[in-house]
Amino acid sequence: MKPVNKARSGMLFLSAAALALGGVVTAQETAQPKTAPVGIMSVTCNVGSADKAIRIALGIALAAFALLSEVDAVWKVVMGVAAVIALVTATVGYCPLNRLLGINSCRHKT
Repeated sequence: MKPVNKARSGMLFLSAAALALGGVVTAQETAQPKTAPVGIMSVTCNVGSADKAIRIALGIALAAFALLSEVDAVWKVVMGVAAVIALVTATVGYCPLNRLLGINSCRHKT
């Protein structure tokens, strides 16, 4: 069994889940800050739709490069981890680094 197939199927699942999260938003949802479930806690959304699209594209590109390139194994792991981080933050809608830097690309109606 090839480990590449498992990684590709996992990446497809994450990207499909991320695309599903970008679905229809009702008026009631836009009136309140969006929250994303993280374990038993929920955090306020700080990754907007344009930011999510960029993260998904970057995550898929990094994963493809990590899986298909002939670079050193260390760089493959680094690119794979970066790809997973980009895809997870896009899927969840929350990025801890954005919070530390004070960046919020989510649109909220107040």
